[in-house]
Amino acid sequence: EASATAQAAAAASGIRGAAEEVAEAQQAARTWAEASHQRYIDASTEVLTLRTLLHQEHRERQDAARARVEEVRELSRRLGELRGATKALRDSVRQRVEGAPPADGEEP
Repeated sequence: EASATAQAAAAASGIRGAAEEVAEAQQAARTWAEASHQRYIDASTEVLTLRTLLHQEHRERQDAARARVEEVRELSRRLGELRGATKALRDSVRQRVEGAPPADGEEP
């Protein structure tokens, strides 16, 4: 009976040792998983931040491009008006230099 008790005690001691090893391994695995999860969260947050910034910059560039296009259109319109005025002025100067009488509505 003493031998059976000693064997039971040894078996219990071995089981306790194995249980402690499993608990340590489980804690190490949990620590690793939590650290990995935190790295994933950090990387995901950084990607989201960069995506938001890129989207905002893209929107700003589109707005600036639209403004430039509108400015070019306005300048083209004004240049067209200036061409017409320049032509009228050139014709008027040519007529005066050539001694032609002024057209209706023009001052002599």
